[in-house]
Amino acid sequence: MAEPFRGLHLQGAGQAYATLSAAVGASRDGDVVAVQAGTYVNDFAPITKDVTIVGVGGIANFVATVAPPNGKGILVTQSDVTIQNLSFSGVAVERRGHPL
Repeated sequence: MAEPFRGLHLQGAGQAYATLSAAVGASRDGDVVAVQAGTYVNDFAPITKDVTIVGVGGIANFVATVAPPNGKGILVTQSDVTIQNLSFSGVAVERRGHPL
């Protein structure tokens, strides 16, 4: 029998997780992480599970004001990850010392 859908939500009144990292960490393969619209500063999330991450109620903006610890604003290491209605800014990916 298939497991029921588990929605994981971020910031907002009554939400279970304050950061994308925490929500993804608590998720399982196949889960949907629903991110409330808004701006999230310096929330760097390694995505190590097959999940769908969706901004709801508008765009969820992830903004970096410091260098991310892994050099990436979001690091996806799984093959079945879907990201919808999110934006990322403040991080430049470099190749041979030059921004791409």
